[in-house]
Amino acid sequence: MKELINEQTTEQKVKAYLGTNVDEEKLYFYQSVSSTNQTAKEMALKGAPEGCFVITDAQTGGRGRGNNRFYSPVGGIYLSAIYRENGESLLADYLTVAGCAVTAQAIEKITGVDCGIKWVNDLFAREKKVCGILAESVFRGKTRYMILGVGINLFMPADGFPKDLPRAGAVLDTPPDGDLRARLIAEMIDGLTLLGREKDFSVYVKTYRERSMIIGKDVIVTDGDERVRGIVRGFDDYGHLILMKKGQRRVIRSGTLRLADEKE
Repeated sequence: MKELINEQTTEQKVKAYLGTNVDEEKLYFYQSVSSTNQTAKEMALKGAPEGCFVITDAQTGGRGRGNNRFYSPVGGIYLSAIYRENGESLLADYLTVAGCAVTAQAIEKITGVDCGIKWVNDLFAREKKVCGILAESVFRGKTRYMILGVGINLFMPADGFPKDLPRAGAVLDTPPDGDLRARLIAEMIDGLTLLGREKDFSVYVKTYRERSMIIGKDVIVTDGDERVRGIVRGFDDYGHLILMKKGQRRVIRSGTLRLADEKE
């Protein structure tokens, strides 16, 4: 379902907190969609301009990496940004790393809650996953569009999270008062808009490293049929994992990570 919001309260509140460099005509607010990334990709295939955002109150088919589902009840923050690749920017190489950095800083600024980053694209608070980030691409002719989706569990659902999501948590224990949700959405839009204009991504990489919760940890990384265990030494400038295994340095570009003493 892609029903546009009839009552524009959320939209009006968000716009009231936006910075001056955001084109409000590129913001699309919904009550519910299957997936903000899917909606953004459909818009891109129709020629949507760079800088468009899809923002929804709930998702019926939210998903993460590998098509893992992302529980998306009303009250969370679910949005996707649309970028277009050009020859002057390396954004495609840094999109996930930078998206994590922008989101972690926005959450801390608006809520005061400090989030750690678990490679590749998850944010944790109080040892629970509170946010997932998903970068995808779609081509319209020879033009490559990059979609960055962000899902934030802002507060605990009244009935808790589904039992099959034992690691899920929320930034806040209870629904926030006032306009906190609108302020956080606006902060995200501001930060992701600036990201699309960035030429130097070193500050995002620095934030990603500083907020990592796995450096020095004994981990297991699974990528397809391959499973590698080692100690995390850090990340290269593109956010690729640097792992030490039996004295050998290995750079891993993708995969699913868990702590070695963590149950699957």
